[in-house]
Amino acid sequence: MTTYAFFDFDGTLTRQDSFFRFLVEAVGWPRLVTGAVRRWPWIVGYGAGLIHHDPAKRAIFREFFEGWRADDLRELGRDFARRVLPGLVRPAGRRRLVWHLSRGHVVAVVSASFEFYLEEWCRAEGLHLIGTRFEVRDGRVTGEFLSPNCAGPEKVVRIRERFDLRDGDYIYAYGDSRGDREMLALADEAFFKPFRRRRGAPPAELVPTPGMGRVR
Repeated sequence: MTTYAFFDFDGTLTRQDSFFRFLVEAVGWPRLVTGAVRRWPWIVGYGAGLIHHDPAKRAIFREFFEGWRADDLRELGRDFARRVLPGLVRPAGRRRLVWHLSRGHVVAVVSASFEFYLEEWCRAEGLHLIGTRFEVRDGRVTGEFLSPNCAGPEKVVRIRERFDLRDGDYIYAYGDSRGDREMLALADEAFFKPFRRRRGAPPAELVPTPGMGRVR
């Protein structure tokens, strides 16, 4: 029997959206504001849940990174992983990662965020990574993705592609949004928004969220 722990990243392990923070670091506020004006229907629709995540995210990624040298974008991602990402991670979330790793569990971040800026942090923490990947042609970023945005049902598809889940395996899953519900439904113990507490409040015991995991 293998025990797995699958963690969403943005909002679950982190305090804020890592892709937006990466945009700020990569292109700066002036370019971000210009791009936001050009792509405002996608950005507003995405935020309001009126537009499917996949095409909205593709449009935003294309606006800022189409035509970039892929090596330059990856290097920015590695720098972001070293310099910025550790400060975004919730301490309680990282403690839970360490708890699973100390017990020999297979631990993976399963995220709609991009692998190119998550992979170095995950490698340093000893975690597997399943995320969104971008397409490269002749060394340049095309603005397209290699697969659907890793959210919703796609999370479960990608998990099953990576791991040989079998009867008898035990699964923990952690998420914070509707894009995590299918992954949470895969779990024996599912935790929804598990690492949030009011400032000054004592740490709460981590208890599975009723109705979120699979029926056993």
